[in-house]
Amino acid sequence: MKNLQRTPDNKFEWKINARALLDNLDGIMEGIGRPVNNVHQITGFPVLFLKGEQSDYLPRKDLIDIQKIFPAAELTEVKQAGHWIHADRPDEVIKSLLSLRD
Repeated sequence: MKNLQRTPDNKFEWKINARALLDNLDGIMEGIGRPVNNVHQITGFPVLFLKGEQSDYLPRKDLIDIQKIFPAAELTEVKQAGHWIHADRPDEVIKSLLSLRD
């Protein structure tokens, strides 16, 4: 439902550019190549990565590269959440974000 919008004549249409997604689906599914070298640190500031426990979008092996780019990165795994952490466990997401202030 987050990708739909109501039109002035009370119908629904896609918010996203569905044609562009379909036309480029092969490239999208390839993903992004893992850098072998020349990984440069972006920031030394704390960066929080939230991962849903039931999601495979952020595999543990990616943490190595993440920490090269963001040396102060922290990974928090949200229990009983999939890829849409904010929808599955909104209170846990807020709690994780607010903990950064401590």
